[in-house]
Amino acid sequence: MKTTLLNVFANPYAVMGIVIAMYIVKATLKITIGTDINSPMIAGDGFHNVADIAEALAIIAVIFVAKLPTGNEYPLGRKNIEFFSSLAIGVGLLSLSVKFALASIVGLLSYFPALDTMARTLLTLPVHEPLLMDWQTFPWVVGITAGSAILSLLVSRYQMFVGKAAGHASLVADG
Repeated sequence: MKTTLLNVFANPYAVMGIVIAMYIVKATLKITIGTDINSPMIAGDGFHNVADIAEALAIIAVIFVAKLPTGNEYPLGRKNIEFFSSLAIGVGLLSLSVKFALASIVGLLSYFPALDTMARTLLTLPVHEPLLMDWQTFPWVVGITAGSAILSLLVSRYQMFVGKAAGHASLVADG
């Protein structure tokens, strides 16, 4: 069988390798810039990308298990594991969104000191660090945010296309 460049890029493992490389670049840039300017949104999204790397590695494991042959214990195969991985992806994204929402609420509370003090007597909340953005960092923030969004859109479409073509629900769900 002749291996073509198209076959290489249609391989689910190659897709996930590209996804992992993208997340490494995005996480590094976002965590660095987000930490430098105290932006919980940008740094949090960078840490989300770190979690996405772990998720991508889990998807690779799921694809490997799903491709194992049928046997006495699994007469219909192991493909159903992909649906459980889709559930795990959803739960992971939910937990990250709750953390992001909490950081956003704490940031909004900082504008109302009396309300912030009252809320902190009732709840244990993280410390709010003010945003340190100026005209020198603003273009970097816009560039990283826009570039990240465009790159994610392109790679996710590619991931879903290959996932649908190869019949891997976890690849489509991750995309």
